[in-house]
Amino acid sequence: QHRMGEEEEEQEEPEFPVADGVSPDGVSQVWAAAAEVRDRPNQTNSAVSSHWVNPGPNVLEKARAAAEAGWQEMDLEEMPNQAMDDHLAFLPWSINKRLKKIETPRAIHEHVEFHQLGMRTLRKWPRGKHRPVHYSGSDPMHNGMLDSLDDGNTSSIGRMANAVHKGFMRQRATAYPSGLRNQMGVFPIAERPEVAFIGTSNVGKSSLLNSLTRTMKLAEAADDFGVTRSINWYKCSRLPIDVIDLPGYGYAKGANYGNLLADFVCSRKALRTLYVLIDARFGLLPKDWDFLKLLDGRGPEKVFVVTKTDLVKPKMLAKVATMVLQDLRCIPRTSQRLVMVSARMGNGMHDLRQNMCERVVAWAKRAQQRSARLKATQNAGEPGTGASTNVTRPKLLSQQEVWEMNSATMADAVAKLASAT
Repeated sequence: QHRMGEEEEEQEEPEFPVADGVSPDGVSQVWAAAAEVRDRPNQTNSAVSSHWVNPGPNVLEKARAAAEAGWQEMDLEEMPNQAMDDHLAFLPWSINKRLKKIETPRAIHEHVEFHQLGMRTLRKWPRGKHRPVHYSGSDPMHNGMLDSLDDGNTSSIGRMANAVHKGFMRQRATAYPSGLRNQMGVFPIAERPEVAFIGTSNVGKSSLLNSLTRTMKLAEAADDFGVTRSINWYKCSRLPIDVIDLPGYGYAKGANYGNLLADFVCSRKALRTLYVLIDARFGLLPKDWDFLKLLDGRGPEKVFVVTKTDLVKPKMLAKVATMVLQDLRCIPRTSQRLVMVSARMGNGMHDLRQNMCERVVAWAKRAQQRSARLKATQNAGEPGTGASTNVTRPKLLSQQEVWEMNSATMADAVAKLASAT
């Protein structure tokens, strides 16, 4: 009798169907059950959330799902690593040999002169005029001061970029490259869409983050190699994104984080853009190519940023930029737009902030489109809308669409920032 009672109890347990694209594990079943319960018209969430099989949605999991929503919608060209291997087969590793054969286009020279990039002698300002302090992140060509072209407020994206510079960032979480303490492969839950900065050791990642806003001592920076040895999450006050500072690969003290960082970048679904930093004195090094091979065409879209432009003469900087642009053609999932900055002098920082703002606005538009599609799906079976009401059971949403409404929060934040600036 006891066994028969157990069989009856097992048969009475509700079976929740798994959503599309969701692995059949416990957490995913809870998400699918929550979606089904929410879509049932004659059943309340309070009546089912008390059951131990369906405890209801978690706030952190809800934020993580909203941050990861839409990561599969990126229309990026899939390109095998064979193109990269063919390019490297005929590539001389000596940077001097390559620079001698490179002919720089006129457009790149004009870009370097327009933004005053490279090693230049600054003229003396009149008495009573003072330049911005170094490492302040103020772009001398777009700060509205003497010798500048404008104040950066010529467009809505420019106003957003100035608002980002006037804001601040605070550290939200930290973890080892291998994961949290005593939890290998587990990282802090994503709360918002994320962008990450990566590069070789001592390429200027921490200095660039300090110049991104006016929080000058945000990340630890030094002249030694491998100062950053952990993955740090920073919350931006003016943009609905989190900025990740990744440790460098290649020359870290006592460790090589290349494989761990590649696994993190490829498995982090909330990571939307990976900014790869390149030293203006050397271009793409063999360590950079090794790391790009580890990615194997996976992960988010990559945007290459040339740093330390104040240490190279303008003519040489134009050649290095041309050489890097040639290399970008064979790297899969890479933006063909090259950003050149100097974290110390501030040149090019306004363009980098604009690039981040443009991507946030694009993500916000996608979030609005997904929210509109979700509302149309929910209103399809409601009476009085002109749609068919003979559907006995609403369609079960996928994991990506369960928390779709939460993605609209990012769109509202971007719209509010644009109107405020």
